[in-house]
Order: sequence, then structure tokens, then C-alpha cells
Amino acid sequence: MTSAQKKSKLDAKVRRAAAILEEHFATLSPEAEAKARKALHQLAIAVSRRGRGKASRVRRSAVNRRSRRSRASTA
Repeated sequence: MTSAQKKSKLDAKVRRAAAILEEHFATLSPEAEAKARKALHQLAIAVSRRGRGKASRVRRSAVNRRSRRSRASTA
């Protein structure tokens, strides 16, 4: 299975999940809907942050990093 096929299947599942959520939100009162949307948003943010983890940090190569000796000699 190619990555394009995986992406299209994932997109279809996301659209279906969104439709189910919209149907559910339609049955709630406006206050309960707002609460549920906020909770879902907070969950999505938490998962997104956790997924990025350490990979999102700026990577520094040895070329960009000065050695301790060069820093000591310039100080």
C-alpha cells in the first residue's frame, strides 16, 4: 500500500469521525456543545504536542556548535 493510499484512507476515516461528532454535537444543548468542543480541542492539542516530542527541537550539528576550548579561549 502506498503512502497516498494510506493518506486517502486516513482522510476518509477523519471525515467520517467528523461527521459522527457533528451529529452528536447537534443533539447537545449549546452550552454542552461548547464544553464538548473545548474538551475535544484540548485533547487534540495535548496529543499533537506529545506526538511532536523531542523531534520538534532544533537540531544542532557539530558545525554550528563551537567546541569548549574555543569558547574558553575567547572568554
